[in-house]
Amino acid sequence: MLVEHEIERDNNIENHLILLLSELEQLMVRLEEKKSKQPIFSVQCLSDMMNRVAEFSERVMNIDSRGGFMGKVLRKVSDKYPQMQLLHSEGNRLSVQTAVNLYNGWAGDRRERHQVFHQICVGIAEMVESYFSFFANSFGSPEMKDQWKETYAVFTGDLKKIIDKFQF
Repeated sequence: MLVEHEIERDNNIENHLILLLSELEQLMVRLEEKKSKQPIFSVQCLSDMMNRVAEFSERVMNIDSRGGFMGKVLRKVSDKYPQMQLLHSEGNRLSVQTAVNLYNGWAGDRRERHQVFHQICVGIAEMVESYFSFFANSFGSPEMKDQWKETYAVFTGDLKKIIDKFQF
């Protein structure tokens, strides 16, 4: 049984998460609209999503921006998706500038380019998912924890479906 301040904390986190998901859903709509016309926009938009989630982690969840949480998540995802090593974190924000420069100067095989950038996009989505897992596990209420795990699973599943349609 939760005490009143724990219930208030859970409600505060939930209210802020609803706002965050609303912002991310809007970005996801833009992402889907522009995916074929501006392929590199996809990487930049996903980075923007990730950075909004990181900002949320600092503002609402009180994660210290100097604590290296972003770097840890990036390294973990890079183990699974080696192309994520083209990205780095600066001030607890994801930077995709190296990947953008690589895309703009790409002279190699188009199929290889697609594989590289698809891997980067899926990796960023998994970074977002890692943060959401942390957020869900922060709830004191087991019911709210389960509800948010289900919610973020739907969101990241939809995001990955959109990513699978990208053509780089």
